[in-house]
Amino acid sequence: MSTARRSECARLGAAAGGGAPQFPADAIYIFGHGIARFGVTGTRDDLLIMRDLLTALLEHVQQGIAAGRTKELIVALDNLPGFPDFHVPAPNRLPGILGTVYDELVS
Repeated sequence: MSTARRSECARLGAAAGGGAPQFPADAIYIFGHGIARFGVTGTRDDLLIMRDLLTALLEHVQQGIAAGRTKELIVALDNLPGFPDFHVPAPNRLPGILGTVYDELVS
């Protein structure tokens, strides 16, 4: 991942974790896309859950790379542990998302 890309990811992570509490508790966040049962808008707490999901995706891939696993093994996951509400039956997008994270980290 390029230095500029890492900086942008860090900035976005800081905004999600540190910036969200600055907004009113009744603020509505527009996510742009989402799982049908959750919709495309949410609360500050929903934003923080998304931050945690993105962090878990990154950590899963980083740990796999550090353990010497192949990309194929790292992305072979139907559900990210700790996030059962985000499981989507086939066609599941999780392997593709993990693959993108992997590609960014090794580039």
